[in-house]
Amino acid sequence: MSKTLLLVNTRKSSGPFMEAFLAVLSILIFVVTTITLRAQPNHDGQIVQPSHDVSVPAEVREKLSEAADIRAFLALSNHDCVVVYDTVRDKPNTANFMDNNPRIALFRGDAVLLDIDSGAAGGPIRFHGMATIPVSHEVSVLAFAFQLGVDGAGTFFVFVGQKPQGYSVVAALKGSQAQLRFNESSPGKLELWTADGQVSHDPYRQCVWCPKYYKRTAYAWKNGQLRPLKTIRTQQGYQPDTFDELPFVMVK
Repeated sequence: MSKTLLLVNTRKSSGPFMEAFLAVLSILIFVVTTITLRAQPNHDGQIVQPSHDVSVPAEVREKLSEAADIRAFLALSNHDCVVVYDTVRDKPNTANFMDNNPRIALFRGDAVLLDIDSGAAGGPIRFHGMATIPVSHEVSVLAFAFQLGVDGAGTFFVFVGQKPQGYSVVAALKGSQAQLRFNESSPGKLELWTADGQVSHDPYRQCVWCPKYYKRTAYAWKNGQLRPLKTIRTQQGYQPDTFDELPFVMVK
């Protein structure tokens, strides 16, 4: 309040030049404050969708000699950063994705802390999304989703956490046309939805992307491990492509 009064009193006792100077100064303070706030976001609960040719710092790009396409980039609150990249550029209407090997890389400055593939076994693999999922009020894990198979119906989730010795894979989950749901206000818990059988009993109306029943499995982080709590099968059918479009969902 005293600073505001000081500005008001100064304006009353100053000429047009000082008033213009103070107006410009106020604008500069607002801009600098806004930039500072945007440069220090809280990334807990953030979801990142795949893109193409994502911009990354030059010193990071120089270390990714195998990268044919940068798919995602995120600066973390501890000033480390994570990059997901393809080793083969997946061009439309081609089978290039068959030879692709998506990779996850973590950096501190220009130092590579981790550079691994998805860990999924066999078949074509495509990067499908990334999220920061809170494990506690102070700690989050990085979660990555990958589509498996030519039709992309399989889903593989990889969780990367930070330990004293560095970053490493701390858990993995898989499902069919699956989705992970988490709540930022309930750290340490998440729910995996995975397709579990055709809704139609008509053999002529069954297909990969036809309506399916789903299993909902609740998980909790305990002692650094992801442990299942309970599983419920839905009584109604869902369109799998609805889940496929959003591998991560933050619910309220």
